[in-house]
Amino acid sequence: MLNTITYSIPELPEDNFDWIMWRQGAYVWKFFGFHPRYAAIVCNAELLRKYAIGFIPGHRISWRYKPEHVAVMFLINDDFGWTHLRRNEFDAVFRMKELKCLVG
Repeated sequence: MLNTITYSIPELPEDNFDWIMWRQGAYVWKFFGFHPRYAAIVCNAELLRKYAIGFIPGHRISWRYKPEHVAVMFLINDDFGWTHLRRNEFDAVFRMKELKCLVG
């Protein structure tokens, strides 16, 4: 039996996560008005889901490699920006459900 994890946002290609949009990530937290800490992230999950447009696992961004993180892309006021969330923060906000699949 395999568990398939689904998320409320799609996985995006790694070329969407460039340096310029990473620099815009500081604007993301300023716009949201809270510091990126677990409790604040979970309490503001609905707000994050409203503006998030996609993600990529942190190990797939070679120039900003963070294997225990997930990079999340946001679209705020027609500006793209992305930032890393820890895996547990990402799962708490964007994980939809586990679907159990029988194999074999």
